[in-house]
Amino acid sequence: MACEDPALGAVRKMDEHVTKLNFYGHSSLTHALSSPFLEDGARSTLSKQHMNRNKTTNLRVTSYVATRYMIIFGLAFPLAAFIIMVQTGKRNQIPGTQYSVSSWEQTSVTYANYIGDASFAISGSVTAGKKGMDCVGCVLIGFITALGGGSIRDLCLGCLPLGWLKTYDETLLVLGFSASTFFLWSPLSHLFKLTESDEWLFWTDTVGLGVFTASGAHVGNTSGATFVGSIICGLMTATFGGIMRDTLCQQPARILFAHKEVYALPALAGATGYMVVISIAESLLVEAILIGTWIGMFARVMAINHFVVMPTFSTDWWASLLSVFNFNVCDHPSGVQNPRLSPRIPGCEVSMQLDSDSTHGLLHSHSAPSIPVLDNCCESARRDNRDLSSFNEHSK
Repeated sequence: MACEDPALGAVRKMDEHVTKLNFYGHSSLTHALSSPFLEDGARSTLSKQHMNRNKTTNLRVTSYVATRYMIIFGLAFPLAAFIIMVQTGKRNQIPGTQYSVSSWEQTSVTYANYIGDASFAISGSVTAGKKGMDCVGCVLIGFITALGGGSIRDLCLGCLPLGWLKTYDETLLVLGFSASTFFLWSPLSHLFKLTESDEWLFWTDTVGLGVFTASGAHVGNTSGATFVGSIICGLMTATFGGIMRDTLCQQPARILFAHKEVYALPALAGATGYMVVISIAESLLVEAILIGTWIGMFARVMAINHFVVMPTFSTDWWASLLSVFNFNVCDHPSGVQNPRLSPRIPGCEVSMQLDSDSTHGLLHSHSAPSIPVLDNCCESARRDNRDLSSFNEHSK
């Protein structure tokens, strides 16, 4: 019985694993990781992206995806009904009630801000706790995560003193949730199987993102910022607290790296929606805040449902373009050849290492050798294969 050449067997196993990755929807990621043009930093980001994609697969099952879409579109109906009532009735009072639009707006935005503050405080405290910080560190990181973005926005706009210095409500709320998370998260997570990816935390974070985006753009617009400046104010309010959290916890800032789904784009979309509506008519303040909040939430749901990520720094598009014309890339400064166009020999271009956190393999790309080394590898493998075939024929 003829035995299989170990080199060819390794190639076959590697091909089977790459095929499995492609089957699970990672073909574009596999292609990107196998590019010789990919920088080391981008390769590390893509590897983390692959692990996060596998770890969050349970969030993208059909039932969860459909439920999120039902919820977000269900929120659109009362939103539209409220806007129609306001437009068709008295402008300053909701028809059939004693509530004025201005008081309803202030109350709803205030409580929505509370939800966002609580959610961001919990996420900041949990992140700090998992990094080994003590009680003071967790409370401080939770406070910065919740109120840091708005503070930077107010500093840029010259709105001093800061809002949380003039009132007690948000300060006490954030401090209370941060401290409670430090003391209660571990026992409650074991008792009720709580995780950072729980659906209720996702929705509180989504509501907070949408409200912070619209309210931040509103503050920028009323403070004299330009159209683009107001959008940036919305982005700062929703995301800069998270940047400070990640920086202090010595981890990559979420909105600056592509290892997780996009977070900055939903904020930009919500702030842009607010500015577009308010630019049509300044009297549409309530409508602008509601629509901006809903757009930010919808974009966040889209990102988590389909794992939408930003592209990484790489010139892999150039390799893809050349491969369309069946052209080997031989003029790259590093002297490497496109591995998708050359024979795959073990140790020459790609290795597969099993990841203990997932059932799939983690693809690690290494720098390919120079073209002469590749040619020698390929020729040696072909010669060994011919010798083995000749031996098997004579043995028969």
